[in-house]
Amino acid sequence: MDPILARTTEPLFVRGGPEGGKVVASRWKTATRDALCALYRLSGVPALQEAYLRGSGQASMVILLFHRITDLVPEDGLTVSPARFRSY
Repeated sequence: MDPILARTTEPLFVRGGPEGGKVVASRWKTATRDALCALYRLSGVPALQEAYLRGSGQASMVILLFHRITDLVPEDGLTVSPARFRSY
């Protein structure tokens, strides 16, 4: 089986039922979307967009997200100390 189709777990279609016949994404729809997104990323268009924006002087922004700021827990992937937080 195709590896993209193998990783999807949703059914092909839901017909009728107590939910009123809700239609869910098919495996083919998911595989098609994944393929188109991969094609877009590999086409080089995102790099061209970034180069254009950089060349036109439009600023970019980095957003830092801190999950926990405390001295009560040692620093790890989720926690930083208040001193380190203030240094940013």
